[in-house]
Amino acid sequence: MTRLDELTGPPIVGQTYSVPTVRYGWAGREFVWPVLTPLHTDPELGFDVPHWQVDGRFTTREMDAHAFAYVMANAPSDHYESSGKPIAYQAADCASTIALIEQPGLPMPTMATWRPMRCQRREIKRIWRCGETIARIEAHCGDNRAIRLNGRLLCPHKGADLTAIPVDADGFARCPMHQLRVRVAGDD
Repeated sequence: MTRLDELTGPPIVGQTYSVPTVRYGWAGREFVWPVLTPLHTDPELGFDVPHWQVDGRFTTREMDAHAFAYVMANAPSDHYESSGKPIAYQAADCASTIALIEQPGLPMPTMATWRPMRCQRREIKRIWRCGETIARIEAHCGDNRAIRLNGRLLCPHKGADLTAIPVDADGFARCPMHQLRVRVAGDD
């Protein structure tokens, strides 16, 4: 079975891959969550709590529904239209917003375990407005070109592997962690 970190293009929906995962309870329910990167902090974003980013390409409908219910019940004000009506999201988009944060009395796993998971969608979407976050990341990184290491393309922010992320017509990939638009083609 192909490991996610061995892909040279986006995973194919419906195929099973070996994916980094952590088993953890979030919002009252335990799942084996597919994750993007090692446990990390984002102090440059004012968020120095250790957390894992969920890889929404591999979340199941059950995970998506759980995340959707939680996100919609706890959505910040920018998730609402001016009329006060919640912005309509697909449940799968909500799972992609999850940062697994340590819950009281439940230690956070520090290592991911590779497990087989079926690809549910080609891309990861975020549902929050990311403008300020992206500006802070760009200021922190100083450059939005991918880092090339051992045949992989890595985000300059936290080193997320972009090799299996779709590239747009301009040669950019959108990092699934924080939505930084990273140049992965050209300018070599």
